[in-house]
Amino acid sequence: MKKYLLLVCVACTLVACEDVEENSPAFQGNLDNVFYKSLDAQATLADDGSISIVGATSDQQITLVLSVFQGGSFMLNSGNGHQAFYEDGSGQLYSTENGGDGVVNITGRGEEGGVEYLSGDFNFNAILPGVDTVTVDRGLLFKVPIVSGTIEDPTNPSDPNQDGAFVAEIDGELFDPSTVVATTTDTSIVIIGALGDNTIQLVIPLDAEPASQAIPGAGFNASYFIAGDEEQAISGAIRVVTHDMTAQGISGTFNFMTENHQISLGQFNIDY
Repeated sequence: MKKYLLLVCVACTLVACEDVEENSPAFQGNLDNVFYKSLDAQATLADDGSISIVGATSDQQITLVLSVFQGGSFMLNSGNGHQAFYEDGSGQLYSTENGGDGVVNITGRGEEGGVEYLSGDFNFNAILPGVDTVTVDRGLLFKVPIVSGTIEDPTNPSDPNQDGAFVAEIDGELFDPSTVVATTTDTSIVIIGALGDNTIQLVIPLDAEPASQAIPGAGFNASYFIAGDEEQAISGAIRVVTHDMTAQGISGTFNFMTENHQISLGQFNIDY
């Protein structure tokens, strides 16, 4: 279910919910009085006009599903097609069905750099029947990019964590991520492998041909995130071994240095 870019959740004060960094998009809120922030978010607009808005960390995910995409307020409850879901770190799924409630307000829709986006706010109470209830309030959506696609049923994910294979070493220690996600922009493939507080992100051009490319450069880049702090590659290389643009599959190897860490022996084989 965690199929969209997912970095890490950091603990902040309640005041922080009112501040949106210049780096967008933003998907954040308070989850049982603990600050929840996804440093990446995505909204998938289906052919039938419904939309799924997802913000995930390395081990948690919030999904807002609306049966129609337009400006306005949407009450979250069973029977009207608008729902909210929260998946915790152990894979248990809470929802606004069966007694939960809440609201999503879509307050803005625009376009920037050729990418359409939405903004708004939300809050909800989601229930794991017979077990517990979680409360999400002060939720904020800011310039969440909109893509066309098929909306996955949060209650029955076909492939919850993996868009392919991804492995590397970080400072000589094996990095075998529990979550591998690939998304695309107008120009790039963004591949993310996440495990606990550690996340490696690769950026590869959509039209990349099999070859080796020094990074950063020519649309190729890489970053290492630990506990939400980003260290960009200052040297290294990504080698594309195969790339089937029709079937949307890509494989290759990578290695890079950041200011404080060495990522080596990286390999990926991804569907995007």
